[in-house]
Amino acid sequence: MALKQSKQVLARMPVPSALDAVSLVAIVAEYVVPVGGAAIGDVVEMGPVPQGCVPIDFIAHNSAGNASSTAAFGYLSGSYGSADGARTCGNEFVSATSIAAAALTRLAKPLTAAAQTDDTKGWGFVIAGAGMPAGQIVRATLLVAPAPIGIA
Repeated sequence: MALKQSKQVLARMPVPSALDAVSLVAIVAEYVVPVGGAAIGDVVEMGPVPQGCVPIDFIAHNSAGNASSTAAFGYLSGSYGSADGARTCGNEFVSATSIAAAALTRLAKPLTAAAQTDDTKGWGFVIAGAGMPAGQIVRATLLVAPAPIGIA
C-alpha cells in the first residue's frame, strides 16, 4: 500500500472554512494516475475536511479503469497533507464502488459522522479489486456545511 495525493493536496491547498452557519463549502479534487499505475490497497488523499463541518453530499466521477477495479471513499486516518505511508481510508461515503467504467458515483451511505474539531482530517479513497491504469482520472467533490449547535 502506498499513499498517493491529489493535485490539490500536493499543491498544499489550504483548508477552506465556512463563513457562517449557512455557508456550503465544496471541496473539489482531482487525481490522475501516474505512469506505473496505482495498486490494490493504495490510498489516495483527495482533500481536507474543514473545521466544525459535516459532510452533506459526495460526488465522484472517473474515466475508465481496469476490469473489476473498485474504490471505497471516506475519511483518512492521520493528518491532512501528511505523507505518512501508514494512513488508511474508511468507507463512510461509498463502499466498494466500481471504477472500471467511466461513471458518476453519489453518496451511497447514510452519513451521520461527527463534525471534526480541527483541520487535520482528510478524505479520499482506497483501491480494491484491481489496480488503476496510468492516465485514469478520478475527480471528486465533497460538499460540507457548518454543524449547527447540537449536531455532532
